[in-house]
Amino acid sequence: MCFFPIDYYGYDITGHHQGIGWQGIVPRKADKMAATACDLMVDRLIYVREIVERIDATDLYRYLSSTGILRSVQQEVNRRIGNRWFAGVWSSLPGAVKEELLEKSLELSEDSLQSMVAEAKKSLMDKDLFDVRDLIIRCFVDDRRMLSEFFIKIGKKELHFLEFMGAVMGLFCGLAQLALYMCMSAEYRGQEQDDSAYSWLLFPLTGLVIGLFTNWVALQLIFRPVEPHMVKVPCRGHSIKVQGLFLRRQPEVSRVYSSLVSDSILNCNRFVAYLQTTKGWDRILEAFKETINNTMDGIISTPAAIAIKIAGKEGSYERFKNDVAHELKVELSHTHYVDMYERLGIRDLMAQRLAAMPAKDFERMLHPVFQEDEGTLVILGGVLGAAVGCLQVWIFGL
Repeated sequence: MCFFPIDYYGYDITGHHQGIGWQGIVPRKADKMAATACDLMVDRLIYVREIVERIDATDLYRYLSSTGILRSVQQEVNRRIGNRWFAGVWSSLPGAVKEELLEKSLELSEDSLQSMVAEAKKSLMDKDLFDVRDLIIRCFVDDRRMLSEFFIKIGKKELHFLEFMGAVMGLFCGLAQLALYMCMSAEYRGQEQDDSAYSWLLFPLTGLVIGLFTNWVALQLIFRPVEPHMVKVPCRGHSIKVQGLFLRRQPEVSRVYSSLVSDSILNCNRFVAYLQTTKGWDRILEAFKETINNTMDGIISTPAAIAIKIAGKEGSYERFKNDVAHELKVELSHTHYVDMYERLGIRDLMAQRLAAMPAKDFERMLHPVFQEDEGTLVILGGVLGAAVGCLQVWIFGL
């Protein structure tokens, strides 16, 4: 009920997800949950300047070259441009001519990449152009399922513990409930009174108390105490560390959290996609076009380029260069830079910082999910317990 359903399910009276129905707490309050998660990350685990400074144009060029991405992109662009501008001629050109164009382009691409990366880094460091907080919140709010799964994966063991504790405590409390019923009903039988009214009072009432109690205790065991306490065991003569279950898993959760954030949100492809929605994107595109134009001028000595410049109408060469820039932009935007992001080491850096975070701050990673409507969750446990109690009386005819 914390995480699902993602969308409101039930009868919506007001048109604003209010009525007889339910929507998971996390997806229903996605804005607030995303902001809470963001507050933990920004300027505590990650610093945009630190990420940007790790992006090295030379290293990026080596990566694109060694993986064959650069050659593949340039070949595809050459093919499209060739077929578009030299219809019927490109396919019949000797392979040596095509290879000459490709090699010349690749030869000059390192300098081009240096200029483009420099402009992109400048935009990423400008808070007016690139707001990492807005990026994180937008990712979570636009994909509420991802937000729910994010918290589920972080608190996987704690959620299983809630289920286990509910079953175990429910069993023992249920046995106590049964014993109470047998003792009290024996007294009523001695008085020859009908037990039905007593059963309808006892089982729903004890079910309510059990439901409230088990949910509340389970939540306390997960998050309390925040700081570790050493408790002496009298019979054994030594001490044991007592701390909330989630907080005891801080090193493990840190690794899971950093992997989820780096893989799903703070990656190169997300950065590029977000930049395209900002006003700084036009500036980057202009720098990109200028760089491509300079590169094109650098290979003007090739036969194919001379043919375009001489045979084309006035202004056609400029249109040709713009066309090349557009195709390169499209191809590069579809490229995945997962391995390149791994080389930045952001995941390991986040894991180290999160593992070293004070327990009181670390607790804020998961607790807000339950704390936001903790009272509602506990009350729902009681209501469900009372409903089960009524069901017991009805089914078994107590």
